[in-house]
Amino acid sequence: MNTQNNPKINVDYINAFLRDVPLTYYPDIAKAVNSIEAGVFLSQLLYWTDIKRNPNGWICKTQEEWTKETGMSVKECSKARNKLKKLDIIEEQKNKETPLPSYRLNFENLYQTIKKYYENRETQKNKV
Repeated sequence: MNTQNNPKINVDYINAFLRDVPLTYYPDIAKAVNSIEAGVFLSQLLYWTDIKRNPNGWICKTQEEWTKETGMSVKECSKARNKLKKLDIIEEQKNKETPLPSYRLNFENLYQTIKKYYENRETQKNKV
């Protein structure tokens, strides 16, 4: 990284950010569910659903893990989950082996939400 133009820049701080694990985020998902927080949470759940490959689709993580991975507060994560549950895009269950809640995607409802978003977007483009 070239810091010759500004010797006051401490490259170590920038490099520390670059070593952090980036978040996979799909802006169109946030638009489809009409919430940035829900879009971030859903993007992360999509990521873990693919990685974990749990046969039943359940993802179990602590609140601390969700907040660390998404960069959102506990309140923002809760708001995001509630929005997604209201839209019936995610399901929540308490696991018998652990007190942590587990989440899984309702792919049919996710598909319908995304489909509706893209159809509405195309309709708006055609009106212009």
